Amino acid sequence: MLIVHPHFHHHHTGVSGHTLSVAAAQRAFAETWVVGPRFLPPTLRMGLLKACRRLLREGGIWHAHRNLEMLFGLCLRALSRLLGKKNLALAYTRHGFSPPSAWTRFLAKRAQLCVVLNEASASHFLFATHLVPHGIDLTRHAPPQNRQQSWTALGLGGRYGLGVVGRVRPSKGQGDFAKAMQPLWARYPEWQGLLLGLVKAEHTPWAKQLEESAHGKLPLLGEKPDVCPYYKGLSIVVHPSHGESFGLVVLEAMAAGCCVVVAKWPHIPKLIVQGKTGFWFEIGDVEGLRRILEELLQNPGRVEEVGCAAAAFAGACFSIEKEAKSLVDLYGATCEVEWGIHAEGGHERGGGTQAGGGAQGEDGAARQMRGE
Repeated sequence: MLIVHPHFHHHHTGVSGHTLSVAAAQRAFAETWVVGPRFLPPTLRMGLLKACRRLLREGGIWHAHRNLEMLFGLCLRALSRLLGKKNLALAYTRHGFSPPSAWTRFLAKRAQLCVVLNEASASHFLFATHLVPHGIDLTRHAPPQNRQQSWTALGLGGRYGLGVVGRVRPSKGQGDFAKAMQPLWARYPEWQGLLLGLVKAEHTPWAKQLEESAHGKLPLLGEKPDVCPYYKGLSIVVHPSHGESFGLVVLEAMAAGCCVVVAKWPHIPKLIVQGKTGFWFEIGDVEGLRRILEELLQNPGRVEEVGCAAAAFAGACFSIEKEAKSLVDLYGATCEVEWGIHAEGGHERGGGTQAGGGAQGEDGAARQMRGE
């Protein structure tokens, strides 16, 4: 089976990074490539024209992650059918957290396989979807041997680090974090903050105000090609975003042994056991966030304890290999149904959501961690 993941976005985003990780992991099960800009790794990248020729000749899976990619896939499938072939299947993953537009629903419905990241996203569609949450590369995202040494190596000062990883803009909640920490910096001088992520031009004045309000305690570090050293150095990772479909940063930080403090999106209570594998607070609740952070800042031992539990949970339930295998299994079942071969466990396109298996973390380890 030939699998092609298109990447038509001209920037490297969170979706980009995850698509590359999934594609690399899927190579253990099938020939997999990514089509897109030249900044993609050459070992994974295939030219668009070559990919189209091979899919039209051999068939396979076109797995779109954005609307434009899905639209291109529909054209490619139509051409394949004009040539008398029916062995090209379209998969579509909905990465957004907000209700999809009518155009997005129109496109997604025309994929043979529609993948969602959580139950809330599935509820936005009135046709069959498959739940396959993200997995992470546990070889890259793992706890350091010595977190304090890793933090010191970053050269930012302080004994412990906390911060926010992700694009810096109002909807990502960095403003809530800055407000929550403003009265705490002076009380806990051994803690140093940071904001790690791309700042677009339109958000630069706002971001600079956040930086200046903390008087050196909250530097803007910009976008980094490799965030792993920061996960290994940070003791606390705060993710105060006002909305996420999944929040891959949370899982990466957990796998690296960070204590995570996260805004309570609908799926978060299933991902984080309050007080055991992390903490959550109501979206936009600055006072609630401040209370959690102050409790942690005055007890570094508690921070380490929760971080260790988080790493064990993420490692047991959310590997990228599990996600890749779940998707490949779904591709196979979809192709068997679409191409007229009976497949046990095949799905009917008529509403409802099915779990893709593997990566969703709803296995015995997850339920035991939550005390179920």
